[in-house]
Amino acid sequence: MALRLTMGFSDNPRVQPLKEGIVKPQGIELDCITLDPSNLFQRNLTYDEFDVSEMSISETLLARERTDGKKWDWSALPVFLSRGHHWHTLYHLPANRSLEFSFEVRV
Repeated sequence: MALRLTMGFSDNPRVQPLKEGIVKPQGIELDCITLDPSNLFQRNLTYDEFDVSEMSISETLLARERTDGKKWDWSALPVFLSRGHHWHTLYHLPANRSLEFSFEVRV
């Protein structure tokens, strides 16, 4: 008899083989749910509804600290689904300027 697990992840190509059944863990049946990260985190934190889930490190640490022992009995595994650099999302203000309006910040 296979272990049945509900897996919640964002739409990430690194977990696509699991979702599509190309990669199948032995003795486990996966019910895959795809959500955007904010809904995924909110549903898992509010309803504790996934057996396996993607979660940001900050949300995981906050949940572990706030648990009453009845909820969020998780085992956190450090698996990083996003391995790229995020330098393109950094913003700067030229050194000779002071910020007066948010639209003045440049990429």
